[in-house]
Amino acid sequence: MQRHREHVRMGFFTKGLHRDAFLQEWGPPTRTFPLPAREPVLRTGYYGGYWEKPIYEVWEYRSRAVCLVFDRVRLVAWETGTADCDPGIPPIEELREQPSASGAQPRDGGERRE
Repeated sequence: MQRHREHVRMGFFTKGLHRDAFLQEWGPPTRTFPLPAREPVLRTGYYGGYWEKPIYEVWEYRSRAVCLVFDRVRLVAWETGTADCDPGIPPIEELREQPSASGAQPRDGGERRE
């Protein structure tokens, strides 16, 4: 873990860094959110392999202009020089407010908003 913390301190990111190293060196992120994978990935275990569609955890450090993506506890991707890690997915509230393409009424029985 000490080597991971040193890499974070120096700004030298590599795949596989443990997320606790970032917490210990930089403190808690400004914002976190889940990001579902587009495609399944092959995982291996003691009894063979299996396909899984992971949900990555995105950490945003605005003051450092860094976005980090973790698969479980390991760093898998990052982006520097950006203060906004928004993946372009609308918030759940916006998705609920959009009328359906079929013109059907909302399930809750409320009026449809235009």
